[in-house]
Amino acid sequence: MRKVLLFVVLILSSCNRSPKNLTSMFRGNLQHTRVYNSKPIKEFHNVVWKININVPMIFSPIISKWNLYLGGYDNSLYKIDARKGKIKWKFKTDSPVLSTPAETDNKVYFGTLWGKLIAIDTHKGEEIWRFKTGGAIFSSPAVYKGIVYFGSYDGHFYALDAKSGKEIWNAAYGGLIFSSPALYGGVVYYGGRDGVFYALDANTGKLKWSYQTHGQIYSSPAICDSIVYFGSLDGNLYAVTTNGKFKWSFKTEGPIFSSPAVSNNTVYFGSSDSTLYALNSKDGKLVWKFKTQGKIISSPSIADGIVYFGSNDGYIYAIDSKTGNEIWKFKAGAPVTSSPAIYKGIIYFGSHDVTKNIHHLYAVK
Repeated sequence: MRKVLLFVVLILSSCNRSPKNLTSMFRGNLQHTRVYNSKPIKEFHNVVWKININVPMIFSPIISKWNLYLGGYDNSLYKIDARKGKIKWKFKTDSPVLSTPAETDNKVYFGTLWGKLIAIDTHKGEEIWRFKTGGAIFSSPAVYKGIVYFGSYDGHFYALDAKSGKEIWNAAYGGLIFSSPALYGGVVYYGGRDGVFYALDANTGKLKWSYQTHGQIYSSPAICDSIVYFGSLDGNLYAVTTNGKFKWSFKTEGPIFSSPAVSNNTVYFGSSDSTLYALNSKDGKLVWKFKTQGKIISSPSIADGIVYFGSNDGYIYAIDSKTGNEIWKFKAGAPVTSSPAIYKGIIYFGSHDVTKNIHHLYAVK
């Protein structure tokens, strides 16, 4: 991975539509299509603000009502004023915050290196509850109908009560789980570092089906028109129906960490071969590709016909979604691995360079 405004995505007839306020969890909504209902930034104007909070900006921020939430290697979760770039509060925990948080009903949920899933009050920045797993939590939680879903490096996938933090069920599928879950039609979908993609019943945790790839799965799935899209370290982008039937795969020249975005019958994703790809979502045929000078770990975001993503070459790019032509780019000066969040015509993203101690969070338009 909220308020009813988030859950409305499940009843849309098409994932090409952009429900409002899709910004309070990783990949924007429960289906992880990463399509934002925001005016596009057709040309770069200026940096609205830039802050250095002295922690690597590897993971992605979320935004809700002009509030940014993101975690860092300094064992903290931050709430930041999205208009001014000022820190509102900082919640200190006992280990690095590795997962992108999810926000709903005045609570924000996130995971830590020492295996804790923590819920805190968004207004006060105070802890409500915590749940201990047996391994690091990189998987970003998804919240639906009062249940928090996430995976852990202890080899289990969990469903917790969002109010109390008590376990509802857990399932031992996936090995080390980095991938963040998507939900659709009462089923939760995610990949494991065992190279298998899983579909579990969201109410019981029972396995509905699985699909074997030839590499570990870090990429988080996107779901559109009853097809699930996800990448693997075997270099393939896969399309599998929500019933578990193989549709197609597309081979790139490098491992895929990037999570796909889907809009207007097109799937967009990056590869470690330094290329952003656009494929026809129905048959997997190449529509266009765009080459950068660095690996693409960042997952693309879409707003009104423009695809935004970062590269390890230190730039964030804006690309025409139909043609693949560059519209503009901005030099952050350090690798951009985080996925951009878009709100009210402003793009938020992080850059980091551990060797040079450059760790910035940007707001640009």
